Amino acid sequence: MAAAESRTISELFRQAFRVYRVEKIRASLAEFQAEAKRLGHNGHGPEDVERLVDEVRAEIWAEKHGLPRASIPRPIGNNYK
Repeated sequence: MAAAESRTISELFRQAFRVYRVEKIRASLAEFQAEAKRLGHNGHGPEDVERLVDEVRAEIWAEKHGLPRASIPRPIGNNYK
């Protein structure tokens, strides 16, 4: 088979491993999506992204400065729910 494709056996194994890894990732993603659907989670929309990024950044900042999570400052604005 390697000779027919003008490739080494090593190249064929690397390609086979890449295909295997992609399939494993797709299967894991399908499992996560099925679980989210079962739990009724419809995902995050574009309107959620800025708020979520701000929340994560605030948590990282608080951890870096040794503050408890309850004291994390939350952004104020009309884009937040």
